[in-house]
Amino acid sequence: MFTVKRRKRQENEFGAMTTQGYLLIEKLNVAIVAGLMIACIGYFWANRLIPLEVAERAAWEIRAFFGIWVVTAFYALWRNPAKAWIEQLLTAALMCLTLPILNWATTGQHLGVYLAQQDWERALVEITAIGLGALLAYAAYKLKYRKAAPVKSNSKRAMLAETEVA
Repeated sequence: MFTVKRRKRQENEFGAMTTQGYLLIEKLNVAIVAGLMIACIGYFWANRLIPLEVAERAAWEIRAFFGIWVVTAFYALWRNPAKAWIEQLLTAALMCLTLPILNWATTGQHLGVYLAQQDWERALVEITAIGLGALLAYAAYKLKYRKAAPVKSNSKRAMLAETEVA
C-alpha cells in the first residue's frame, strides 16, 4: 500500500526512473508476499510428494520451497503486478484448498480420520489450509472485482470547486 500511495503522488523522487522504480517495488512485493505463500504451501506439497525413501528428503523439501519461491519471483517480475497478485493469490488458494485431497491421496488419511482419532495437530493443519485457501480466494476475488476509489484532492481550489458545484 505504501508504494502504491507514494507512486500516485508523482513526487519523482528517483527522477526519470521513479515510475520504473515503483513498478519494480510492486513486482517485488508480489514475489515476496504472494510468492512466499505459494512456497510455504509448496513445502507441504513436497512433503507429501517426495517419496520417503529419497536420500536427504528434508533437504529436497527445502530445495522445493526455495525453487518454488524463485519461480514465483520470476513470474511476478514478468507479469503486470495487478494481474500477478490475482494469479498468485489464486494459485496459493488452490494449493491450500487441495492440500487435504493430496494428503488423502498420498497417505490415505484425511480430516475425518484425524478428528476421530483426536489428532488435533494434523486436523488443525488441514483446517488451517482450507481456511487460508478460502481467504486467499476471497482476496483474489476482491482484487479482481474491486471498484476504483475516487481520487481525493487536498488542494483548496479543488475543495472550493466541489462546494461551488454543490
